[in-house]
Amino acid sequence: MLQFTFADMSYFVSLFLFIVLTFALLYKIQGQEKFMTAAESTQYSLQQLGSSYQIVFGENPDPKEMGKLGWIIYFLMTMLLNIVTLNLLIAIISNTYDKVQASMDAYHCKTKADILLELSSFMIGLEDNEEDLEYLYIFRYSSEKLGAAESQEEWQGRMKAMNKKLQSLDDAILGQMNDIDEKIMANGR
Repeated sequence: MLQFTFADMSYFVSLFLFIVLTFALLYKIQGQEKFMTAAESTQYSLQQLGSSYQIVFGENPDPKEMGKLGWIIYFLMTMLLNIVTLNLLIAIISNTYDKVQASMDAYHCKTKADILLELSSFMIGLEDNEEDLEYLYIFRYSSEKLGAAESQEEWQGRMKAMNKKLQSLDDAILGQMNDIDEKIMANGR
């Protein structure tokens, strides 16, 4: 799950860096004096980048150095970074969790089949007669409960919950259709 999360977080990190760099550029444009040498401009740009980075992590700017435009940029930056990008991060991680949960059953079946295949490779040399099977191997994870009801399972994510709900609705509709068919047949006689 972690590898999928880190892969999906690349979108968040790229957006986050873009926003920080954009606001650093805005701060630079807003506060830059007209006549700067290239070295002074580079140093000032790095200072603004550092200031933007500090603002991201809660450092408030010096009120004496901020003009009206600087405060507008500050409020836009804090609102955009704190609300939009953090909600994006939560959505990305939640979506990744759902994708992992949706593919977990298939992954577990594949793992169990690999274990059975490995076990059968050990048994090949022992017995050549396949008609006299004496053992049935059942593998389960230690976290699985034998005979546990589905309602006692842990939360499985939105996709499985939606699939279960759709299946129950499908069963209910099918039952109603059967009832209607029976009533039509009874009235038709």
